[in-house]
Parts: sequence; structure tokens; C-alpha cells
Amino acid sequence: MARKHYKENFGSIAELVKAATHTWSARPPLSRGEESRAAGTTWNGGGTFEEAVDLITYGWSEGAEKIVKGIRALEQGFSTRKNAYSIAGGRPKISRVISGRPDCMVRRGKRKGRKKVIRLGVNLSANYKVRARDIQNFGIGLLTVVNSLETQGFSVELTAYEKSAKMGDTITIATRIKNAGDALDVDRAAFVLSHPAFLRRLMFAIIESKVEYDAFTKNGGYGSASSVTQGDVDADEYIIAGLTNRTNLNTPKEAARHMVGLVNKLLGRDVLDLTGLED
Repeated sequence: MARKHYKENFGSIAELVKAATHTWSARPPLSRGEESRAAGTTWNGGGTFEEAVDLITYGWSEGAEKIVKGIRALEQGFSTRKNAYSIAGGRPKISRVISGRPDCMVRRGKRKGRKKVIRLGVNLSANYKVRARDIQNFGIGLLTVVNSLETQGFSVELTAYEKSAKMGDTITIATRIKNAGDALDVDRAAFVLSHPAFLRRLMFAIIESKVEYDAFTKNGGYGSASSVTQGDVDADEYIIAGLTNRTNLNTPKEAARHMVGLVNKLLGRDVLDLTGLED
């Protein structure tokens, strides 16, 4: 039997909300009940489906405050501009001192000219064991990196992905969170990237929305969280590996360190400095 690979693309958060809230009127109710409308728990972020819709529509101010607080705490020692090196400067770069390089002192410099666009696709898929705390720390770490890249002079485009697999079939849901050149809407981004209800309410609602996706909800569950591959995204889009099965992002600092390492590896150079994130 041929495997089926479904994909949903939403060009904005508003498009996603429209599709998610259209679920009940678009098809008969599922016999097993809609998990997106289940009772509120810590696992799914608490509250109701309708409250989750309000948070993504109008912004999660409480979460945004935590995000901003976390970013500020991390960036106290985080290098957010492109570094230049000299024999004199504000502080030493330890790795250069150890290697005996004379140009071991950091001078801060700003990028000039047209901003380079960096397209990031972040996988928000998470299996049931991933805690709400891990999701929140992941969001703080990711937005710290996005903020740092933009401070350096890059223009970041950000797309959120959710990918599930069941019995060889897959469904990938892509939602544009931020266009290059646009200011980041922190209140709404905070909900998408760090509130469990985005995945466990709204993404589930999308999977529930069409009869052809019933295979993913049959016999319980919504499939297994899966890795987003280059075939799922555009050729010039960098994939940020998400939580999937990660349950060890115990602090925002651990999450940010994880993100910095991923971004530097993807871009092929140390665009972001780990100084201040090291133990």
C-alpha cells in the first residue's frame, strides 16, 4: 500500500486559527472524542480550546513576560553582535588565548549594508512525555537566538512545523510565525513557541479537521512526533531540530545553549557566541 504524506501550509497565524476553529462544522465528530477539546491539564496547557484560541489571537502576555525576562537574563553574557578581534579590546576570547593567537581580544562591531535573510524552520513536534516546562524553556531559548541574530543585523524568517507519523503515513503542518523584515510579535510568538496548547490544542484540531486524517487519530493518539527533513521545507530554509523526545531542557540556559550550537552548525560558522551560556 502506498504511503500517504499530507501537508498543510498556513501563511500566517490568522490562517491557522481560521482552519482550527472551523473543525467542528467541517466534519462529523470523531467517535473517540476530540483531544483538542479535552479537559484542561498541565500537559495540554490547561484552560479550554476557546481560551487557547484567544491566546494565539490576542497574545499570551504572561508568557511574553517570561520570555522577555528569560532573554534578558541570558543576554547579560550573550554576545549579540558580530565580534571583531584585535590585540586590544574589551574582553578576551578564551579559545583564542589558549591557542596563543595575539588577536585574542574582542571588539564589538556592527554589520553594515543590506540585511541577510536567514530562514529558520523550527520543529515543534513533541511526544507525550515532553513536559510543559521543556516546551517553555525551548521557546525562550529559540527566541533568544532569533533576537540575537536580528541584533547582529540579520533578518529572520520563522516558520513553525509539526510533523506526525503513523503506520508509515505522515502529516506536516507549517505555520509562518514571522516574515523577514517584520518585527517579532512577542505576545503571539510566546504562545506558539512555548505554550503546550499550541501543539496539544490547535495542532490536534488541524489533524481532527479532515476525514482523510482519521488514520492519525484511530485507536488513540495523534501519531508519533517526527523529525522535519529538508524535503519538508524549502531549499534555503534551515531546520531547527525540535523537542520531539527531549525531556532534559531543564532551564532556559540549557535550551539556548542547545539552539546556539544548532544555529552555528547550520550556518557553518560561529555566528553566535556561547560566551555567557557556558557553565
